[in-house]
Amino acid sequence: MINLIIIYIITILIPLNMLKVDYLYYVTNYKVPVSERYNDKNKIDDIDKNLLVKVIREKNNKVQIIYYKDFNIKVGWIDKKNISFDRQENYLEKWENLQIDKFPEKNISDKHFKNDVRGIYVNSYSLRNREKLNKLIELTKYTEINTFVIDIKDESGKILWDMGEKLEILNPNARKKYYLKNPEEIIKKLKENNIYLIGRIVVFKDEVYSKSFPNEKIKLDKNKELWVSPQSEKFLEYIRFLCEEGIKLGIDEIQLDYIRFPEINIEEKELAKPKIIQEFIKKIYETTEEKNICLNIDVFGQVGTFKDDMGLGQYWEAISGYSDYISPMMYPSHYANNSYGVDTPDFNPYKIVYETTKDSIERNSKIDNPAIIRPWIQGFSAKWRKNHNTYTDFEINEQIKALEDLGIEEYLIWNASNEYNLINYKNERELYYLLQDKTSENIKENIFKGDIDIKTLPSYNGKLENLIPDKILEDNKKVLD
Repeated sequence: MINLIIIYIITILIPLNMLKVDYLYYVTNYKVPVSERYNDKNKIDDIDKNLLVKVIREKNNKVQIIYYKDFNIKVGWIDKKNISFDRQENYLEKWENLQIDKFPEKNISDKHFKNDVRGIYVNSYSLRNREKLNKLIELTKYTEINTFVIDIKDESGKILWDMGEKLEILNPNARKKYYLKNPEEIIKKLKENNIYLIGRIVVFKDEVYSKSFPNEKIKLDKNKELWVSPQSEKFLEYIRFLCEEGIKLGIDEIQLDYIRFPEINIEEKELAKPKIIQEFIKKIYETTEEKNICLNIDVFGQVGTFKDDMGLGQYWEAISGYSDYISPMMYPSHYANNSYGVDTPDFNPYKIVYETTKDSIERNSKIDNPAIIRPWIQGFSAKWRKNHNTYTDFEINEQIKALEDLGIEEYLIWNASNEYNLINYKNERELYYLLQDKTSENIKENIFKGDIDIKTLPSYNGKLENLIPDKILEDNKKVLD
């Protein structure tokens, strides 16, 4: 829909006397230089492969184009050789049948009653532990959190509950290794507390299934992890079964994680991986559509930035077209130093999430009927890194603010141990931003001027002090008293 709006805007902006070459093309190369005039060698911009452009004039093997980039409509000249009618020409030969447009319309409003998902990951231990679960439920009472992402099948291949005799056929080992004996009671409790439930299925990384059916796994060279082949029809049937059982139990939305080839994959490196992954997702999408349930796909954070599939089969456009929600995992600690010009990404969560999200939005603008972007953000400290940042409510809110600054209101927070440090209420988070942005002197000055009325400020557990960093609090103790 976004790209159709862009095309419409582009069309109405072009004067009638410039419509002699009224065609849409795709850019065929990376880093194509754009100049202001056709005979000008000074570059004003770069545009990349697969960008949709409209040609408005041609002269001496140059074309003047109008295009959309960085949230702006721009005009410039490029070499004619860098555009093509056929977008398929832009793809590797082995991706020949990859679907890149004409995706189905998303009827999300018909099957999705929650349009403000703000969730946290909740593992099987937390579901089993009454004290831990009650603590997480309580979190939904005084924060924006309204959604739990729970495992139907986790990264070890273990399932959450026993799914009966059919499971014995589809994956006999799975029936021997499950976590909950009373899933119905727990789901009922969560529903009674108005918690939206996303059922996470870790797909191809599956030790349990690989041991049940050794012939279905991928042979890895240096990696001892057990992965199932994305080409396995038998495994596809198993994943569809898990989706259906989750929906029967009361899951509101299905999420597929590890929906990719492994990073170390010697034997199958020449496969058309994006096509294989797309076909698998398409089959699951048909299942969730039939059940009137939304499908959410997890992808690596930089899938929206990289121009290829990162060697994993995760090609943004191919996945976004066959999912209702797409969730890039934007964990700053997982980015290499100097990503987006940031020396240590773990210490600049706002910048990393902002740039990754911006790239993802632009990728979505290239296709019809894309998925809604609902990112995973970091709620943990990467203690395995020698130089790591300690993630508190400030770092979490910096990531949320980056999303909101780009118009994205939904998010999921990952912390494997389920220890979440979240600030109360949205208006208090906005106050938090204000106080973090101000120096000690500015806070004093604004309070004395009346710009900040200390008596009307919202409280956090009854104490405004909890919203203010210790150093600022010490400097302003007298003012706050």
